[in-house]
Amino acid sequence: MPCLNIPDYATWDSVIIRFISVDSVEIRAGGRAIGAKHYKELGFDDKRTGQSDPLWGLMKYLAKVNGDLSSRELVAKDGAYFKKNISRLRARLTVGFGIAGDPFLPCYKSGPFRTRFIISGTPS
Repeated sequence: MPCLNIPDYATWDSVIIRFISVDSVEIRAGGRAIGAKHYKELGFDDKRTGQSDPLWGLMKYLAKVNGDLSSRELVAKDGAYFKKNISRLRARLTVGFGIAGDPFLPCYKSGPFRTRFIISGTPS
């Protein structure tokens, strides 16, 4: 993921990611507009196919549920798949945004996964 010029003082609580299309998001951090970014600019492309990767799909799903993936949804869907990919997404966001700390709130045994950042929009 390329450098996004996130202000040094930004925290995960100050990050806003809003889908503006199925392929692009608008990012704000630390009260500053970072800009509109395509999934390829953010490193969410599958190098073999050029299409978006599964983590971009997870980002779209998190936007749909406003960053709150409940334990009920984890049971209804493949919980192991989500947990593994949330771990991978956590690492990618941490490196890409350069913000210290976990982009997700602590998750307890039967609790939901929740983002510290705001994620919204309706990717079609």
